[in-house]
Amino acid sequence: MSDSHQTASRLAQVARRLEGTSPGFPPSTSQPESLSLPISDGLPSEPTLVALIDIGTNRAYVAVEEEDGIVALELGNVTADEALQRVRSVQGATANHATSFVWRRHPGGFVGLAHPPTGRFLQAKKQGMRRLVFFANTLGINEQFEVSDIRGVNGDARFESDPAAALATLTLRPRRFPNVALHVRLVNLVPEQRPQQPPNPLERAILSGTSFPSNAFPFGSRLNSGRATPR
Repeated sequence: MSDSHQTASRLAQVARRLEGTSPGFPPSTSQPESLSLPISDGLPSEPTLVALIDIGTNRAYVAVEEEDGIVALELGNVTADEALQRVRSVQGATANHATSFVWRRHPGGFVGLAHPPTGRFLQAKKQGMRRLVFFANTLGINEQFEVSDIRGVNGDARFESDPAAALATLTLRPRRFPNVALHVRLVNLVPEQRPQQPPNPLERAILSGTSFPSNAFPFGSRLNSGRATPR
């Protein structure tokens, strides 16, 4: 199997896994010298299923398959709310919806956007009516986008699939043709499970059956009030 076919297969597998698992947001704050963006910018660091909502119109970008088989990225006619409702209505097929894309971080700090059904990455064309198309199965320089103008990073949005709870507002520009720009809200489509908070000392004492800490009882109780309890 060729490298491009392996990449397409891996992307399809990632999209399917994202249906029932949570995308990753590693807490690492290290920044290798080769990265153009810090890992700690709050954006997804692992493959994540997302929707792109245009800031100016509040409409969702969609993947449109043309008659010649080319899949292009276009601004759709549906609002963010309508797009998310359609995604939720197709149970188990979120990754195959026209508004669903796989966000993937490149080791160099740039990002790629893949079309889950084909495994192709988005790239910009120098000219023509279709400036943004899903074309190659590899994340090369033609398929890499620079992220800028990052605002409103919301870590809690990874636990919600709500267009009002965007991961961030940002601008995407192709490395090869930076005159093309997408000003979007990045919306998470597959909510993560909130991590369970570890029990505090009092809760651990209760669960383990050990003695209570000295401050475990509320004010006014028999142990803390200093007053004898009537018999």
